[in-house]
Amino acid sequence: MRIALTIVLLGMAVFLTGCLVVPSLHPFYTDKDVVFEPALVGSWQEYQVESGAPPPAIPQVWAFSKNEGTDRAPNGYDLSVSVKDYTASYQAYLVKVGDSLFLDLLPNGLQTPEIRTGSDAKSQQSPEEEAGSNVQMLSLLHYVPSHSIWRARLNGNELEIATLDEDWVTQQVQEKTLGLRYETVQDTTVLTASPEELREFLLKHAHDDKAFPDPWTYRRQKPTPPEPQKEAPRF
Repeated sequence: MRIALTIVLLGMAVFLTGCLVVPSLHPFYTDKDVVFEPALVGSWQEYQVESGAPPPAIPQVWAFSKNEGTDRAPNGYDLSVSVKDYTASYQAYLVKVGDSLFLDLLPNGLQTPEIRTGSDAKSQQSPEEEAGSNVQMLSLLHYVPSHSIWRARLNGNELEIATLDEDWVTQQVQEKTLGLRYETVQDTTVLTASPEELREFLLKHAHDDKAFPDPWTYRRQKPTPPEPQKEAPRF
């Protein structure tokens, strides 16, 4: 039976990352693979998209903080990816597969600030706006969050990330060499393999720069130094 999936926040993902991720129904790790690296905590600002390219006019900022919640697996991160006033938030896990590090990202629900809900919002809406919001909400209720796979390399104050390439995956599907279970939904390849199968796949392709091409590089943002305190007047 084919699994019909609609990928949540696809438009936001394209806007914030400039590329399409390959969605996965399942994470690619088990709890024993998850690691916590304190050095990842902090804000990282994009400074180039390609080697030798000038800094982007409007850089992305990836901000990681330790997940202190009790309802998630331990050793995770809260991640916000932002461009100016546009922000998307994720649950993030750093995973050790062989000698390589990967990031698993899962969006925190449906991030749709333009849709107002609740009794207060309805009282401020016209009948047309309320009807339109209901139509949008019905559509959004069909969306399913998905995981994405990112190879990560952390070197001091530089973070390099590269997502599993959609074109490469599509080529493997066409050549029947992907070696993973998947479904094709509206021309999008959705991985449906188990965490164990995905982990074996990453062990095989961790160092394949065709599978993880064109890494993005981010630099740690230095904290703003505190303003010097003024001396209290003497009387």
